[in-house]
Amino acid sequence: MTLMGNLGMMALIQTDPHLHTPMYFFLSTLSFVDICYSSVVTPRLLADFLATDKSISYTGCMAQMAFFLLYGTAECLLLATMAYDRFLAICHPLLYHTLMSRGMCIRLVAVAYILSMANSAVQTSNVFRLPFCGPNHINHYFCDIPPLLQLVCTDTTMAKVILYIFSALATMTTLTIILVSYCYILVTVGRMSSAEGCRKALSTCASHFTAIFLFYGTVLFMYIKPRAADSMDQDKVISVFYTIVIPMLNPLIYSLRNREVTPLANASMENRTSVTEFILLGFPLQRELRLLSITIFLAIYLITVLSQLEADLRTPMYFFLSNFSPLEICYTSVTVPWLLGDFQHGHRAISFRACITQMYFFFFFGSTEFFLLATTAYDLYLAICHPLHYPMLMDGRACARLALASWVSGFLTPFLPTAFISQLPVCGTNWINPFFCDTGPLLRLSTGDTHMASILIFLVSAVVVLSSFLLTLTSYTLIVSTICHIPSTGRHKAFSTCASHLTVVTIFPTARSYSCTFVQDLAGPPTWTK
Repeated sequence: MTLMGNLGMMALIQTDPHLHTPMYFFLSTLSFVDICYSSVVTPRLLADFLATDKSISYTGCMAQMAFFLLYGTAECLLLATMAYDRFLAICHPLLYHTLMSRGMCIRLVAVAYILSMANSAVQTSNVFRLPFCGPNHINHYFCDIPPLLQLVCTDTTMAKVILYIFSALATMTTLTIILVSYCYILVTVGRMSSAEGCRKALSTCASHFTAIFLFYGTVLFMYIKPRAADSMDQDKVISVFYTIVIPMLNPLIYSLRNREVTPLANASMENRTSVTEFILLGFPLQRELRLLSITIFLAIYLITVLSQLEADLRTPMYFFLSNFSPLEICYTSVTVPWLLGDFQHGHRAISFRACITQMYFFFFFGSTEFFLLATTAYDLYLAICHPLHYPMLMDGRACARLALASWVSGFLTPFLPTAFISQLPVCGTNWINPFFCDTGPLLRLSTGDTHMASILIFLVSAVVVLSSFLLTLTSYTLIVSTICHIPSTGRHKAFSTCASHLTVVTIFPTARSYSCTFVQDLAGPPTWTK
């Protein structure tokens, strides 16, 4: 939700000319910072939930702390910058566009990043210059300064003094700028004679003030509250709010409470078009064949779902297979239930939003399938080519990270193609030839210029397919080379281990290549066929 909300906010601001203002420029930058801020700790936290080995290297811990401080400081500075922007807009409206030009906005963001990097460098070096020679168990879910200082085996007084000084500079300075800005704003609003003007001025600040209250409230509470024996456990709970929850809530706050973003978001989703729904042509079957078609497709769908319910997590190969099981269920469920409903009721209309949503999830699960197939090929390469090191290289932690990377990569892949297609105008026919919403047919229905969208979709598809194909091909090349050098008694076992995966790898990309070559015409980009 954090990724979807913030990326959606950035895409909306970038594509809609009405939002090309200083306030929304800072908001898009804040969305980017929220994505990075949450991504520093959330993927690692999810991997730790799945893995038994929760160790992190010394360098990895240092990098996590450095980026956490970088984006945390940037969040404070951007919130202060946005408060200053609101001060100029309300208190100096005639000079606002002169004072807050695009060059000034870029300079303010650049200064925020430079100061954030300086604070991160000082505080990270302040901690990791100290010796760690005792226990190495961090009582937290990420590398933060207080729990790491508890592991230092020397006097930490000076390190704590530096921590408090720089933390105070980062929080209290920005908080002072925010409070002073809002004091001037309230004085100016109080002097307005028009009630409508007061309401409009306060409404522009409501979302920003809510975000400030949530972020600074949790941060200040964590550092001001009295320390107790279980304070570290309390800190872990509180830190969840400002590292995970608040970055997720920010796009909701700025969209739901903002009267400019909400109607523009609705207009963007409806594509500023006269088409509100599409008609899926599906399979042109006679009425007497519909029952037979329903029976066949329902049987295939039920077999697909029921056959995926058994999972075995005892080995890495079956761990990845257990990831394929929910993936196949979701991938099939994107299209088959809709197809069965069409056969049963004959109503093949689908709304614009439902069509875009179906296309996104079809793209999402298709990309994830390619990444997981490549990951499984890499697992087989390690098992056959490096059998002695295999348990160490492909432990539970490594499996969880590879699976999580496949799902996250598949989740992010459709964002740009979906955003581009949802912005294209559709004012003519609304008949879609396949039985589900795919990229090619939607592009052919657009009455605008689809050249850029076609290139983008082709590049994204090429990156997904070629990267996974090259990794799979390289893995199997090394596997075949290794098998040729082992005794004949072990060759059968090695080949049988790869037979099932090789069959799936052959069928799935072959079906896609066929759809690219024969099914799709030159007017639309390639698509996946399942």
